Amino acid sequence: MEIAIASKYEIVSPFPEDYLLAFWTWMAEFKDQMVDDFSPQTFQELAAKARQDLAAGGKSYAIMHNGALVGCVWGEHVGDQVFSGHLVFDRDSLKSAEKLEATKLTLQQFFSEGARKIRWMALADNRAYRIFLRRLGATFEGELKRETRRQGELCDVVLFASFPAEVTPT
Repeated sequence: MEIAIASKYEIVSPFPEDYLLAFWTWMAEFKDQMVDDFSPQTFQELAAKARQDLAAGGKSYAIMHNGALVGCVWGEHVGDQVFSGHLVFDRDSLKSAEKLEATKLTLQQFFSEGARKIRWMALADNRAYRIFLRRLGATFEGELKRETRRQGELCDVVLFASFPAEVTPT
């Protein structure tokens, strides 16, 4: 386990498995905005997927602030050092600007470990996440019509990407 201390945040990689329950709880709060029908639907499915992703070359990072877990960033390795990125934070632990700062620090570590691109997929109606990705410096790459299902209904997704040169300190 590697711990990088950057400013007021500690970035722990890989994300310790005993933190997954907090992550699952946060994800459940945002389920309607973030999660499609093909994402893990139970805590056990999430834990199994996290283990599979790491075994397949994925990366995961716990974001700590004042000794407490406040968020996580993770990526599924899809090939050639490209990762499908995800993130979630405890709703009340940090202000929006602090979440942005912590995410940028985490992405800097992600890229320093060899990632060349992190692609982000968002449900098209998730305005808050899209704004966050833009503030993060992610590049809009396109929209996929009727790409996935949420509660059985087809929905559109938008694609963004982060590259090392675009992630600058806040």
